[in-house]
Amino acid sequence: MDKKTIEKIMHLARIELTDDEKQEIPSQMEKIINYIDNLNTLDTSGVLKGEAVFLKEMMLQPDRVETFPDIGLLTENAPSFSEGFFKVKKVL
Repeated sequence: MDKKTIEKIMHLARIELTDDEKQEIPSQMEKIINYIDNLNTLDTSGVLKGEAVFLKEMMLQPDRVETFPDIGLLTENAPSFSEGFFKVKKVL
């Protein structure tokens, strides 16, 4: 991995690295790629595509309605709160 690629990754990730950290990146990336290659050798023939790794019972929990004791604490950082609702910009 060349210096230009490292600089581009740093820019995209919005991170700053020291020169010493930049020197470590190629070996770290090689380890990551080798690990992924190792995962690709695993036999996954018995695993359905998209199968969850946790129990479905854990996903289905009953809803609970609870009142929060201090509504002011919830709303103090909200940009807009009116009539018990948080107001947000329209998303199209």
